[in-house]
Amino acid sequence: DLHSFPTRRSSDLVDYGPTPQELAQWLMGTNHMTVTNVTYTGTNVARGVFGGGSSAGLQINSGLILASGNIINAIGPNNNPAATTPFGLPLPGDTDLDAVISSYTSDTTEDAAVLEFDIISSTNSISFQFAFASEEYPEYVDSFDDVCAIFVDGTNIALIPSTSAPVSVDTVNASNNSQYFFQNYYGDSPPPFNIQYNGLTTNLIAHTSISTNVLHHIKIAVADTGDDLLDSAILIKVNSPPCP
Repeated sequence: DLHSFPTRRSSDLVDYGPTPQELAQWLMGTNHMTVTNVTYTGTNVARGVFGGGSSAGLQINSGLILASGNIINAIGPNNNPAATTPFGLPLPGDTDLDAVISSYTSDTTEDAAVLEFDIISSTNSISFQFAFASEEYPEYVDSFDDVCAIFVDGTNIALIPSTSAPVSVDTVNASNNSQYFFQNYYGDSPPPFNIQYNGLTTNLIAHTSISTNVLHHIKIAVADTGDDLLDSAILIKVNSPPCP
């Protein structure tokens, strides 16, 4: 079952403990890569690491998770059709995510979780294996377009394969780019995946070439769009896992 790594080992509770520096270092690994200038924007309960993905049916067994709500809401089973995190007041969105979706919606983002850092690499490319999951499916497709992105030097490389479209509730679902979508709807008997979210993408690859031995800026972000309800998340495979 999907779980996290509290204190790097247990499998019962969500781990909010790793620092942003640890998350960035685990994500990028230690071979051929230097990670510096790490910052995180968002509530601390919206970031962490997870494990047990394979037993939950996911294509990523362990990794980093950022969410627009409490990451505990990732843990299955899907026993709530509208899992959400009421923060009281909407938390700030992200202007770069707003720009990503601006070509097809005038809505702006809220409750953003954003991890940023710089890298110097001795290799000439970087890749991220990731999945996007959301409680907005299926009822709020084309209404509330929660979105994720992975920016490298300001360019979003987290795209629907063979397109220039970002990864969001509106761009990948049961009707649009459905070959990259898994439904996990509340009421399915049983839901196909042992996670809370109502839908998720297949394992996607974000890849880009980079120059070696120079500074590059990485920004990973996810947010609600249009309101602060119903959580979404990006799950990314880490290159240097904190534990088995």
